[in-house]
Parts: sequence; C-alpha cells; structure tokens
Amino acid sequence: MKLFLAGIESRHWILNETILSRRERQEAHYRGDSRAGRERERERDGGALNEDFSSRERNLSDVYCTNHYRGGFDLSDSLSGRLPESGEHNERGQICNCSWQGSPRGGAGGYDPIILQHKPYILESFFYADADTERLMPHFGDFLLDSGAFTFMQSAKNHVNWDEYIERYANFINRNHVEKFFELDIDSVVGYERVKQIRKRLEQLTGKQSIPVWHVSRGKDEFIRHAQEYPYVALGGLVDGAKKGEYARKLWQYFPWFIKTAHDNGAKIHALGFTSLEGIRKYHFDSVDSTAWTTGNRFGYLYFFDGKTMVKKDAPKGHRIADSRAAALHNYTEWIKFQKYADKYL
Repeated sequence: MKLFLAGIESRHWILNETILSRRERQEAHYRGDSRAGRERERERDGGALNEDFSSRERNLSDVYCTNHYRGGFDLSDSLSGRLPESGEHNERGQICNCSWQGSPRGGAGGYDPIILQHKPYILESFFYADADTERLMPHFGDFLLDSGAFTFMQSAKNHVNWDEYIERYANFINRNHVEKFFELDIDSVVGYERVKQIRKRLEQLTGKQSIPVWHVSRGKDEFIRHAQEYPYVALGGLVDGAKKGEYARKLWQYFPWFIKTAHDNGAKIHALGFTSLEGIRKYHFDSVDSTAWTTGNRFGYLYFFDGKTMVKKDAPKGHRIADSRAAALHNYTEWIKFQKYADKYL
C-alpha cells in the first residue's frame, strides 16, 4: 500500500516562511499566480529503516524541558524507535520532559534534503501548490494532486468561476506533467451533473483521465462505472467533522466490496484522508493519504515509528514542545519511515 503524506504545504511554516492568507490565496488564484497555487523480516526491515534515517542531517541533539533544564535523551533514541518515558533521567542525570529544542540544518531548512534523499510519496493540494512544489515534484517517489477546489471555494467570498479554475488547474498539470490528479469533487456545491461537465472539460484540457472521487450521494452503480472506465478511482467523504467521521466509520464494512469491485475491473483504489492505523492494516487499498503527521505539530506530541506502526507520545502534563518546527520535521521523518514500511508490507 502506498501511504501518501498530505499537508506538505507545512513546509513554509517549518521554514519560517509566510503563508498567504486565505484572501490572498483567493486573489492569487484569480491571477493565476503559481506561488498560490511489508515476523522477523518485518522487524528486521523496520529496524533497518530506523538505522537508515539515523544518519540524516539534523541538529536536534537536545531536549528542552519546560523547567528550562537542558538535556534529555539523545535524538538517536527516537530514530531507533525508542520511546522516552516522562520523567526519565538522561546520562547527565537531568529530567527529560520530551520537548524538542533545536533546528534542522542542511538545504532549505533541513526539510528538502529528506525529500531528495528518501523520495517520499506526496499528495498536495493545487490550492497550496507553488514554485517550491514544482521544484520538488521531480524528486517525489510518487505524486498525487488534489484539485483544492473545496478549499478554494471556502476561501472565496464571491461567486467562483469554475471554468477559470479548471484552466489554471489544467495548466499546472500540463506544465508539470502530472499523471495522477483528482477531479473537482464539489458535488455538494454545484451538483453532480455539473461535476461531470467540469471533469470532462479538465480531461479535454489535459488529454488525461482524472481520478474520479466517489461520494455516497453518487450511488453504488456510479462507483461501478468509475471502476470500469478509469484506471484509478477514489473514495471521498471519509474525514471532516464528527458527524461525517462517525458516518465514515460505518462505511468501513463496505470497504471490501469497493476494493474488490475496483480490482475486478482492473482499477486501483485510493481512500482519501483514510488515516486509521487499524484500518490501513485491515483493508488493502492500493493507496491512502494522511495529514496525521501534522497533528503532532498542532497539538503538541511526537510520533515514533517502532518498526511496525506509528506510536504517539504525548507531552507530559504541564509541558509543551519547545520547538514546533523541530517537532514538525521529526514527525515528518518518522512518518516517512512508516511510509516505506507500508509500501512493502501493507
């Protein structure tokens, strides 16, 4: 299974760059501004992945506790899959409270070298695509492009000219030779008939088939048609909000049918936003994408790849991560390890 990392636009935040406001992105899009735009073997290989990453260039040698005691476990512990315990004493005899201090080094803030060396699978939204995206795309191991239409629509205060939007979307696809891109699945906004018109126009402009995104409202027969007519299909509506999240969980029981139907028709199937560690082991989609690596940055915890899966380490009560950008880079790297494991074993 290919696990695509989404939310790569956080690169700007990690590198201390300015992220355009929603209004600025809306205006930039109207201008066409490109800136806006696989039991032992597993354990052995899991350990090898950790060893491989332990040699990468980073300068995160210390942990900074909120009581301002300097010290903590060495970063190599995290890279080997060892999880620190709250209150653990390091070799200096000081208390580790698991808050990173330090900053990445090498290349553009240390982030790009990881991309160049390990060639991760990336899903990015056209809404956030920019010159850096285009520069790095040839170095991705695989790439999926989301239309970003829903995000763009949410940022727009006035009527959206979807004809202009698909022109820009198609230009980006053509200019960068993107092979795997999603349709504009904005059924809830413009209706499915209009979505089909937009899909047809996009495919005319690119000379390629898009990836149709099935939603419950389209019905069972339409998914069968997608699988019969397209080499890659996707399931949407699996995330976003408590009610939808609850409904998506109920949809799990039907996953075997969706996967079998796609495969029986020679199509691959992608689950958009399907980040459940339990689910991706149980259901054999060809690919999924996740922004989970970014949640630790936002909510104050670190992820560790333990050789088989991802483990979340919450900050001790009353403590917080001292360097959010260092934590973001750490979480991103740990998820790349899991990505490589999933590609071979899941």
